Formats: sequence, C-alpha cells, structure tokens
Amino acid sequence: MALSDEITKVRRLIQDENSTLFSDNVLMTIYNTVIQGHVNPFLIARDSYYALANASITLVDGTETYDLASDCLAPVRFWVDGNTYFLRQIERPGERIKWTSTSGTPNRYYLIAGQVGFRDAIPGTGTVYYDYWSAPTRFTAVTDDMPYNGLLNELINQMVVFYAENMNEAQADIDQAMAQIMENKAAVFIGSAGTEPHAVRDTGEFTLWEN
Repeated sequence: MALSDEITKVRRLIQDENSTLFSDNVLMTIYNTVIQGHVNPFLIARDSYYALANASITLVDGTETYDLASDCLAPVRFWVDGNTYFLRQIERPGERIKWTSTSGTPNRYYLIAGQVGFRDAIPGTGTVYYDYWSAPTRFTAVTDDMPYNGLLNELINQMVVFYAENMNEAQADIDQAMAQIMENKAAVFIGSAGTEPHAVRDTGEFTLWEN
C-alpha cells in the first residue's frame, strides 16, 4: 500500500482533507520521523521480526571480508548453507593470524566497518546467509510503499496523527507520548527474532557453534 493512501486516512483524522494545514511533503517528513526515529528502534529493542531482514553472501575463494547489505543496521546471526549451526562471533585479532585450514567453510566471523570477515577457513565456494536488523527506506515520494508489508500502518498512522497535532509541544514530551503509544500496542509486535528466528524460512533446528 502506498504512502499516499495512508496520508489520505491521516488527513481525515486531522480534518485536513483540503491540505490547508499540512502539505504532502510535511506529512511525508513526519512519517519518516515516526518510522525511523520511533517505530523501527522500538521493534529492534523488542526483538521483533518486523524489523528483521535476511541476505546472503556468495563466498569467493581466498576472500576474507565482504560487504553487508546497505540497509543493515546490525547483523543478528550468520550460517553457512547446508549447516545446522550459527557461526560464532569473535573480535578481530590485532594481527592477522594463520588460518587453521585453507579450504572448507568458516565457523566464526567478525564485524568491521560495515563488513563481515570470516575465520577458521578460507572458503572456496558456498553461500553464507544472515539475518540482520534493517533500516526502513526513507520516503522520498508519496507513491513509495509503506514498510513492514503494510502490517503496521494503523499504528504508524496513529503516531503520525499524534505528532502532527502536537508539533508545537516540547520534543521530550512528544517522544514520551510516542513511546507510550507503542507500549500500549506492544501486542502487535509479538514475534521475537529470538524465539522465531526463521519465521520466513523452514531450515530446521539450529544451534550455536560452540567449538
């Protein structure tokens, strides 16, 4: 569903059908503020899979580090295709250490400057999948689609209405009220990334690699 459809609903609620109070661009800015500054951080704090995305990395022979997805705020877990354990995160050593193997698949990873590096084997071929907390795309036009597959539109619209009607209030008061709105609607966010790590995939039972 497009942002324009939701703006129409919001205009009815704030009695601004003729766009005399707010332009579409102003409302679009409010939507960006609500989603980026309030809804998405709340979802991540609650481990909600609404904010979870997934991607894959095609391993290249002898390559240690790879770029993460452009919308990745923070990776959650990595696993190698065909394996039933999550890779274990390590701190990157200060000096390059020798690989324990020169072929096969990695079983550890580290994060550095928007990239992931793999350890304990220089992979030849294969695929590493990962889940990550994603940043919703900012609206740049009213024809853009709503985030979260439109499942949180009602909540987002409620927050946009509150924000629009209280723009002249102190920001701290607005933030506190917005947080309370989300707490009151917390049941919407049931679906934890920790308890349902593969809500969109059926990959069997996974355990953390503890070696």
